[in-house]
Amino acid sequence: MGILSEEKAQGATEYLLMLAAVLIIVAAAVYYVVGMKGTASTVIENQENQIEENLTSGQGT
Repeated sequence: MGILSEEKAQGATEYLLMLAAVLIIVAAAVYYVVGMKGTASTVIENQENQIEENLTSGQGT
């Protein structure tokens, strides 16, 4: 009976390690996607500011 409980404990530990690995991968993916969103919005905001500056200074077409 001692061997059976050790096998269950090993299985539970392996399950928790796999779960931790999956959570780390998901967290990295979310961080990457959120970071890309922030970068894109910054680029668009800079372009909008440049267009607005051109229009107010009379350089617009």
